[in-house]
Amino acid sequence: MFPRGNDPEVPENQWPRTEANPIGALREVNGDRTEHNVRPSVPELSRLMYGIGAVIHLNSVVPTWPLPTRDSHGEDETRALLADVIALAGPPDTSFDSNRQIVGERLDEVVDMFATRFTGWRAWYDVARELNRMGVLSGEVASVPLCLPSVVTVDGIESVVIDAELSSNKVSLNALKAVVDPRNWQRDCPSFFCEMDYKGLRTDGWRRVLEYVGFCDVDPHISPRLRTMLKFYKTTVNGPGRYEARLDYDLNDPVPDKAGDGKITVDRGFINMWTGPTGDPTRPPVYVRTRKVAHIEGLRPYTMKRFVCAMGYGFVVAEMLFGSALDYKGGGTGYTPWEDPSSEVPEQPGQQQGQGTPQKKPPSDNSVASTAISMVADCVQELSVKQFDLADKWLAGQLTVADLTQFSAEVGARIASDPWKFLQAISQPKGDGK
Repeated sequence: MFPRGNDPEVPENQWPRTEANPIGALREVNGDRTEHNVRPSVPELSRLMYGIGAVIHLNSVVPTWPLPTRDSHGEDETRALLADVIALAGPPDTSFDSNRQIVGERLDEVVDMFATRFTGWRAWYDVARELNRMGVLSGEVASVPLCLPSVVTVDGIESVVIDAELSSNKVSLNALKAVVDPRNWQRDCPSFFCEMDYKGLRTDGWRRVLEYVGFCDVDPHISPRLRTMLKFYKTTVNGPGRYEARLDYDLNDPVPDKAGDGKITVDRGFINMWTGPTGDPTRPPVYVRTRKVAHIEGLRPYTMKRFVCAMGYGFVVAEMLFGSALDYKGGGTGYTPWEDPSSEVPEQPGQQQGQGTPQKKPPSDNSVASTAISMVADCVQELSVKQFDLADKWLAGQLTVADLTQFSAEVGARIASDPWKFLQAISQPKGDGK
């Protein structure tokens, strides 16, 4: 799969050496189709088309293999193989023969587009959209996000970071919120999230869930599950003309949690979701940005980079979130809603859920704790709305130094003044004077 193996942890003199053979690769892919009736997955087709385009572009600069051209005898082998393979990525609601005919008629345009317009990875999205418009590439294949992982050090542990930016014109923010809680991941993606066992509310407002992941369709004796205790926190920010929901997750602390198997030593990230230009959370579109930071013991991070891309991480996230939101019918489906009940009691340190002495009631509305939480929430929401304004200005190329200076001054003023506001608030009589 990765013939040159240029892993920095492997000495260069041990890299396996192979010669580039695009024709042989095309024969192999086409042979799987004709002999074994195997069709690549959507992520695989996206990477395949990206690779074909890259080879065609490079070959147009430094010719090393014959580009597909018509000769006096009709189609040469290169042209026929290329058309057969590209047709695999065509619309799924039409037959392969129909897709093959479309590709054959427009193959010269496709080759020319790759040769002249596919000048780097940033150009891929424009090229993919144009191929989709031409009927050559299916919408699913064209929408697969590029996988651009990196390796960072977290608490002294080399970990893989995978980012994905997604959007949907069929799903609303509210529909997405209805399925995104980690307790629903087993329903959202049952082939990977084998079980999500909820373990209750922590005293700091985060919630715990014991995650079992792996190849769920395979016998666990053959393919063991990874067992990890996670904590997660949900936030909703409602600003003028924009609604946002955020899900943050991390390993449950203290680390390692005894309930987990200790094989995943870094597992943190977020799923941020926000409304489109209409600002209506009940209507599409919805925009999503995700980040996953992970380290699995026994697997080198550079190897993990290859595997997460090979597994089509971005596409899986899109299918997991948008696909579940589209299937969600509301009511009676067993999904855990975004809004949590206010009556849930946090688990006390050292006490197992449902056992031991009765737990303390949450602080009343007149307590110092509730006053502090309310003021902090107000402060965070106000500053978040201002951050949205700055982000919009930055995306529009209108952000100035004066904007940043003013925002910094406002943050500093809140930090300086809020403690005094808090003292004043808790000194005021409430209810029965307590």
